[in-house]
Amino acid sequence: MRSAICGICGDSLSGEVKPHFEIIVPLFFSEKHLNKLSHFLRELSKKIPGGIAVTFVADGRIEDYQAVAVDLQNFPTPSKVILLSRNFGAGPALHAGLEESDYCLSSALASDLQEPIELFTAFFDALVYDDFQIALGFRKKRSDPKLAQQTSRAYWWISKKFIHPDGSLTGSDVFAISRRVREALVLMPELNTNFNSQLSWLGFYPKWIGYDRRPREIGRSTYSIRRKLKLFSDSIYGFTHKPITFMTYSGLFLSSIFFLLALIALFGKITNQVTIPGYATTIITIALGQSLTLLSLGIVGGYVVRSFENSTGRPKYVVAKRTSKNS
Repeated sequence: MRSAICGICGDSLSGEVKPHFEIIVPLFFSEKHLNKLSHFLRELSKKIPGGIAVTFVADGRIEDYQAVAVDLQNFPTPSKVILLSRNFGAGPALHAGLEESDYCLSSALASDLQEPIELFTAFFDALVYDDFQIALGFRKKRSDPKLAQQTSRAYWWISKKFIHPDGSLTGSDVFAISRRVREALVLMPELNTNFNSQLSWLGFYPKWIGYDRRPREIGRSTYSIRRKLKLFSDSIYGFTHKPITFMTYSGLFLSSIFFLLALIALFGKITNQVTIPGYATTIITIALGQSLTLLSLGIVGGYVVRSFENSTGRPKYVVAKRTSKNS
């Protein structure tokens, strides 16, 4: 038998009590998903002791905000909808929801509903009953196009190899966190960062829960290749110095080769064994040197740009308006 007491705050989980579990739903071109989304959340609330609370975050689209706000009073759980002044991205939208939360547990749900309801009940059990601070869902299998699967595998392989050795090879885009983790997350001020990387950086040992990712029923993903590449670069620049280390060792290696070539050329000149200028050697040496220089400048520039962005002190997001319902 599971205890009827919340393992985080110590309050009762039975009877007429307030929810302990909040679901944050970022919205971006999500109007077509709202009917199924509302049904999913109602069913999830029935399965969670004490029910759930829901925070919708419309990422800059007034259409998403209005579509949810109209139906908010009919929603059976405490709920609110936040409109951001423009599209700041999924990470800042999650931060906006987390920063206004006062619940024991927080989780994120994508509006396209590719994660099963059982995953979120497992999250609740892991944090409330099993004393974990973070629960992460990893994909055992996914029903996505082949290209999306291949690029995802490449991203998560690089992430595990060079950024987060304790991460998942199959991807982890869904999570649940305790109040303690949430309070630590909202104190992180950096812009243009990776939410999953921030969770990993905090260092709490997570509970890994496998799930089968379902096919998308409505519409198509708005997560373009450009946005995926930006997420990848944010992960690299924000959470590892390995590119700089790589360029340092590459520079030492190529410098050694160039120095050896210079000694060979000098020896040939002294012994009169070189009579024709080494055109090919000169071109190759210049090309390699310039390529390394440009690549190094690009990598260092990426770190400089992000340092500048964080030094400006601009907020991660700006709230334009909000609507809430307490019961």
